[in-house]
Amino acid sequence: MKRILFSILICLSLGTAKAMERDSLELWIDHRLLDYYRNERRHEIYGYQLEDGKTASNYFSFIQSEYDRELMGTLAAMLCHPDSSDYTNVASALYFVQTIEYAPDSVSKGVDEYVRYPIETLSDGMGDCEDKTILLAAIFEEAHIDYVLFSLPDHLALGAKIDGGDYKYLETTYPSWEIGQIPTQFNGVPMEILHPSQGPQVVPTSIHFASEPTLAFTPARCHLQIHLLNYGPGRVKNLRAHVTMKNASPRRTKNLANEYFELDELLEGTEKDYTLEFKSQIQSGTVLHLTLIGDNLDAIDMEMVLEMQK
Repeated sequence: MKRILFSILICLSLGTAKAMERDSLELWIDHRLLDYYRNERRHEIYGYQLEDGKTASNYFSFIQSEYDRELMGTLAAMLCHPDSSDYTNVASALYFVQTIEYAPDSVSKGVDEYVRYPIETLSDGMGDCEDKTILLAAIFEEAHIDYVLFSLPDHLALGAKIDGGDYKYLETTYPSWEIGQIPTQFNGVPMEILHPSQGPQVVPTSIHFASEPTLAFTPARCHLQIHLLNYGPGRVKNLRAHVTMKNASPRRTKNLANEYFELDELLEGTEKDYTLEFKSQIQSGTVLHLTLIGDNLDAIDMEMVLEMQK
């Protein structure tokens, strides 16, 4: 199948930036990849519900998404060069993103909130503070520039380390902002510092038995069903599950089951059902403990007390 590509020309005027040797960049974008991000990944990846009812934004699932690494690597190589200073590379990438048109979501998308993936911001040629900051962070990921996100009230910005020291504030909205310059409305405003994700984020959206467990004083077959959502970034490597069943009594705790399971990989932006089959005694006060483990996944521990039927 022939790839369908189109080009974007963005004019730059970086007279002092050693890394830039021409006035424009030509970037080719695969329509199929663009369509994938536009149409198939909105889902629960942007916002997920916390226990207190608030919605958290997983910006790093946009920044570090694994499927556009080649595109972002190409762009980073155009803007940042190994023989240039940190300052030059940061200034080059920052100015590139600043020259992209700033447009609120209400104007560009007709909705109050819409977070773009980097490929969308490049294709649209516009974005708001979140979109442009996400794009710059994605460039820094591939250029191996140490960065953090600065989350402020109704605003998102970036911080970058230049030759060590503290993170320098980077404002992506307009070309008028220089490295380290903070808009006056944010002077003295507390900033939440968000460090880059170290791996995928997995949410167990459902855990239940295929049939209601009943009292069994000899090992009986159990079918535990779990539904997992990986909102990224990246796929879970070597996903495993550890199940224990214990009879927690005031005097002693007895292991009723202790099983390990190798699970199929869980790709970024997907959800999947798994059935864990094992044998266990089931007594009054039986406690199920489930741990999910992956090479690039922080361990997830869950417990539930089984309701018994005679």
